[in-house]
Amino acid sequence: MTKKQVVNLIYLAEKYNGKSDLDIVFAVAGKEVDGEYKETNFLYTIGKEKKIIPISRLWNCLLTLAKGKTKKIYLEELNELIKVYKFPQVYLEQMAYVNPEDGRSYYLRDHTLVWG
Repeated sequence: MTKKQVVNLIYLAEKYNGKSDLDIVFAVAGKEVDGEYKETNFLYTIGKEKKIIPISRLWNCLLTLAKGKTKKIYLEELNELIKVYKFPQVYLEQMAYVNPEDGRSYYLRDHTLVWG
């Protein structure tokens, strides 16, 4: 994983934990950062502080960044975000999103209903 990928994922993790963009920048500025996927979690360090966050929470935060009002636009935006944040395919096959047109949850892999 490149440093840019690690920093991007740390951004999602810290954003999920309620930090502002400015707080996140100050938290990582000038500090050594590292991260790795381990089973269903993302383990990361900022300086000497070690943290862990479930990948599902990173995904939930990523979903809030896509703003499309139609399914087509939302999925296009989500696809661009997935490219930026480099979610491994093995995780993407298990993830779901909410269609902004009907409010129902669908699996990303095949767009079938999650519950139904």
